[in-house]
Amino acid sequence: MISSPTKFMTGLLLSSVIFLSCEKDNPAPEEESADFKSEAVTGRMQADEISLQIDDLIEIIVVQEVLASKPNEVSGKGYVPECVSFTTEFTSDGVARIVDFGEGCTIYSGDVISGKLLMEYVVDESYSEITGLVVFEDFAVNGVTVIGSKNLVYVTENADGKPQADVETNIKMTWPEENYYESTGTVTRVWEEGYESYNWEDNVFSVTGTRNFKNEEAITYTFSTETPLIRDLSCRYIISGILVISNEDYSAALDFGDGYCDSKATIILPSGLTKNVELSR
Repeated sequence: MISSPTKFMTGLLLSSVIFLSCEKDNPAPEEESADFKSEAVTGRMQADEISLQIDDLIEIIVVQEVLASKPNEVSGKGYVPECVSFTTEFTSDGVARIVDFGEGCTIYSGDVISGKLLMEYVVDESYSEITGLVVFEDFAVNGVTVIGSKNLVYVTENADGKPQADVETNIKMTWPEENYYESTGTVTRVWEEGYESYNWEDNVFSVTGTRNFKNEEAITYTFSTETPLIRDLSCRYIISGILVISNEDYSAALDFGDGYCDSKATIILPSGLTKNVELSR
């Protein structure tokens, strides 16, 4: 017959084993989300936001200034400020344009851009398609340097009758602290609203596609849109849509909300655990 103290110790031991087994099967939220802590997710989103913001600039400059044939119209509406200078050369092959932000120019969003965009593009005879290449020279967004290139194919009407651009990215973004992300991939941007008004404040884009971000530790994160990301240029942040962020070990979804302009988003882990984050710019 087992004595009462022995029974107690045996029960305690079994309880500990069961507890540890359950803990192993159900990792603590901190362990499960170790690679998707708020600061890590917002850091990667900052890199994505820089790339998407450059896409905004390129599309507005190319499309509104070429197709509208009104070189000063966009500047007059405040999207591209007066501190930006343009040098344009028309050739038999198309248009070569230098967009110079100087040593620092504050754009519509309050962000400071410096350096140059070296743009070459071809417009077809019907003005229904533009194919272009953009290279960066001494270019930076809020002190984050950008090198590399972007390729753009723009059509004035997609199957739904809306302007659309496919943008292929191959860039490297380096922060002053020397941490960096290399970004590659392609996104499709549909100009949902505002493409006829020449007023940046009513421009709304939906963005879909997949892009990869590789950091200085050679870890690659893949960003894939589950539902289109909605960019309203009157807001500093993505206002809705779901983005799936993954690497070889983990994945999580980032929900930007239901259309309200704010800096809030929600991380959704595979376990169903959710976590609110503040996005930074």
